[in-house]
Amino acid sequence: MKGLTLRTVRPGDLKEVYKIERLSFRQPFPPSYLETLAYLSPETFIVASIDEHIVGYSASVLKGLEGHILSIAVHPEYRGLGIGEKVLRENIRRLKELGARKVVLEVRVSNTAAIQLYRKVGFEISCLLKNYYWDGEDAYEMVLTIGG
Repeated sequence: MKGLTLRTVRPGDLKEVYKIERLSFRQPFPPSYLETLAYLSPETFIVASIDEHIVGYSASVLKGLEGHILSIAVHPEYRGLGIGEKVLRENIRRLKELGARKVVLEVRVSNTAAIQLYRKVGFEISCLLKNYYWDGEDAYEMVLTIGG
């Protein structure tokens, strides 16, 4: 996509990241959680911007050899343009560079668009997590093996 930039999150990005989080999830993470992720794992908190306007992000952490995608979202006005795939692939690339051998994430069983994206990138469903979300919906844990 023309004009799209992927980069590490900056403190000044967090207001826009939180706005996207609120527009994307029924129970968004609080701003303090996103701030903590940005502080503790900035190298795996990627923002996508167009003309310096934040349009998406992907945040993850690395624990040992396992990366964990904690949140990924694209502003509703920019969905369907491949931005989610680009930030996800960049996050995976960075996790691999930092030594990850696999990446895990959780996704609502009803979120078919996200499941389709994750499968396209190579994730596979590893198990069903019953009543995972606050509203009782189940989640799939999905895993991508990236090395070793």
